[in-house]
Amino acid sequence: MNVLNIALQMLSSHSLCDSCLGRQFALLGNIPENVFKSKNLSPNACRGFSLKMTLTLQDHLTYDLGSKDEGIKSLKILAENGNFEPARETLTMLGKNFDQTSRICYLCDGKIELNSEHAEKAIASLTSYEFETFLCGSVIPIHLKEREDELRSKFNIKWGEALKSEINRETGKMIAKITGKQADLANPDVATIIDIESGQISTSINPLFIYGRYRKLIRGIPQSKWPCKCEGIGCSVCNWTGKKYAISVEELITTPILELTDAKDAKFHGSGREDIDARMLGKGRPFIVEIKEPKRRKLNLMDLENRIRDYANGKVEVTQLKFTKKDMVRKIKAISQHAEKIYKCSIRVDRDISLEDVEKIKKELTNATIQQRTPLRVSHRRVDKIRMKKIHDIDAKIDGNLMELVIRCDGGLYIKELISGDGGRTTPSISELLSASAECLELDVLEVQLD
Repeated sequence: MNVLNIALQMLSSHSLCDSCLGRQFALLGNIPENVFKSKNLSPNACRGFSLKMTLTLQDHLTYDLGSKDEGIKSLKILAENGNFEPARETLTMLGKNFDQTSRICYLCDGKIELNSEHAEKAIASLTSYEFETFLCGSVIPIHLKEREDELRSKFNIKWGEALKSEINRETGKMIAKITGKQADLANPDVATIIDIESGQISTSINPLFIYGRYRKLIRGIPQSKWPCKCEGIGCSVCNWTGKKYAISVEELITTPILELTDAKDAKFHGSGREDIDARMLGKGRPFIVEIKEPKRRKLNLMDLENRIRDYANGKVEVTQLKFTKKDMVRKIKAISQHAEKIYKCSIRVDRDISLEDVEKIKKELTNATIQQRTPLRVSHRRVDKIRMKKIHDIDAKIDGNLMELVIRCDGGLYIKELISGDGGRTTPSISELLSASAECLELDVLEVQLD
């Protein structure tokens, strides 16, 4: 088996540009970058040029050694199907005629020659966006894929590279060189897809993810936007806002982010949620904002914290902002179901509370496992099932029929139902232990121990 013979046989059958010929031997030989860069060639074009040049030298030698017909025949293949200028010059020097028509490459239809043009189009499509990393992809016509498969099968080629891979890599190199940005195959800021048949460029702007913790300092606002029953159309019930509540933690945080990034939209991901009438204090609740199609990515996160604080005007604060990745969304949501939380709640009982009552509550609930059926108040949006949650520690202060509890427990424990008993759906409960009716007056989340 001879590489030169295989190359000549392929050229005898089809017109092949330097890149497409060299690509059939992409896994053979390791060409140092300085070699093909100095010649302004891609690695595969360097291989193809070298094969054609070597064949030209060999054919000229064959001619000089007496096998003139054989030498001329091979040189014509290189000059015509190879569109190889040194072979053409050699034939002209020898006074031989040949078809000087420029032939389009059978495998790429001349599309590889457009890599530079495609790179410029891709860059132009991204001028409105800040990015540091990119991915370059392409759509290859099926008939070109089939041609290459047939050629490799016919000549038993086992060392080739796909046309798509070469176009993606070489166009990507050009984009990197012009923009100074880096290619990133795993997690790019932006992606461009080149349809090499039509020359059209499509772009995909990947989301920007920002992690942080929020503190909700007032009661009465939900974590997420809460659409009205009119489904956002607007009605008299919602005062034509389309929302059940005028503002939310999500909106107070994402509005300044959207303004700063000039993004299309933003999605809020919280690590669990507190009730509308509960505050979120302490270090705050972990969250991630997914910013869709941001035009600006270079953000000063300390400045962003200040912007959100000013915009929220005492309602919400954020801290610990940092850039993160998509997989963290799944992680904080999964962990929220198990992370310990500390709550403070004010309780009113329908009778005075004694010190003996307090001791009983501490004794019965410290390290106790609470059995909770899905509360009635959320049964319309939660699966009806039994949850087993543990209380790790509990402390209490009393004043007549009022009691303040500080509870450290598993995530997912419904505190209001722990107090009221929810008609027997939560057991044991404060109401059950006191043999009295107890209700939660105020609830604060003091800590979410996600870390």
